[in-house]
This record gives sequence, C-alpha cells and structure tokens, in this order.
Amino acid sequence: MDELEQIRMKRLQEMQAQALNNQMQQEVQLQQQVEMIENAVKTKMTKEAVSRYGNIKAVCPEKAVHALMVMARALETRQVTQIDDGLLKHFLGALTPQKKEFKIKRV
Repeated sequence: MDELEQIRMKRLQEMQAQALNNQMQQEVQLQQQVEMIENAVKTKMTKEAVSRYGNIKAVCPEKAVHALMVMARALETRQVTQIDDGLLKHFLGALTPQKKEFKIKRV
C-alpha cells in the first residue's frame, strides 16, 4: 500500500506541475499579445496620449489594458486614425462606471 500511495503522490505532483506550466505559458502568450497590440496602438497615439497611457498603466494596469483594447478596436474599424489626449480621456471616461450620488438628509 505504501508504494501505491507514493505513486499516487508522485503522479499528483506531476499533474500539478504540468498545470502550473500550462498556466504560465498562457500568461506569457497573453502578455506577448498585449505588447504587440500596445506597440501597434502607440504608433497612432500623440505624445501626450502616450504619456497619459503610461501613467494609467503604472497606476491601474487592468484599466490600461481595457483602454488599449478599446483603442485598438477603434483603430481597426477605422473609426479614428489618430488618438490624441482628449480621445484617450473619452475612452477612459467610457470605461469608468458612473458613480451614484447619495444625498443624506438630517432629520
């Protein structure tokens, strides 16, 4: 029974290592795709927009990736040809959910 248990443990460790390896490969692939899209979009951005994008990427990388995908889609469908700072602000505003205002009344 002891050998059987060792074989099971070894097999479980191999499967966990393989799953971890697959996950790491997928993350690397995704990162490479994002970098390719980022390079393509940055060529169509003004200096101010690139600067703002860099700041957003440093503070909130997830929001930067979402904005990048929106910009890439807009460029791909030829809705825009150049992305300036104002247009980037517009895209970011569209990604930010509206905040509810609460009014507190004292009784």
